Amino acid sequence: MNKRDDDADSVTTDGREYHRLYIRATVDTTDIWIGDDHGHPVCTETGTLDVRLLPGFYTVQFKLSDVTFPIYLDAPFKRSESEIRLGPTCPKPEFRFYDHA
Repeated sequence: MNKRDDDADSVTTDGREYHRLYIRATVDTTDIWIGDDHGHPVCTETGTLDVRLLPGFYTVQFKLSDVTFPIYLDAPFKRSESEIRLGPTCPKPEFRFYDHA
């Protein structure tokens, strides 16, 4: 990606479109965890998460022992922790590592 792509809300690479997922925590020291709907960890950041992911279903937690919130990423998604906490919760998927065998 070049600098212009870093500022784009959606980017197409190798024929696949990636959407920006931007989440700002209420406190700068809060961990933000993103997982897929199968329990696989996708990424984590502290304070602010700003990534591009393939469309699909994801979950977000603001610490590993916290409530889990669903995210359906079909377009750029920009929210604060407080906005996400106003929405619905979902069951936490069972944590799994990818099996590369």
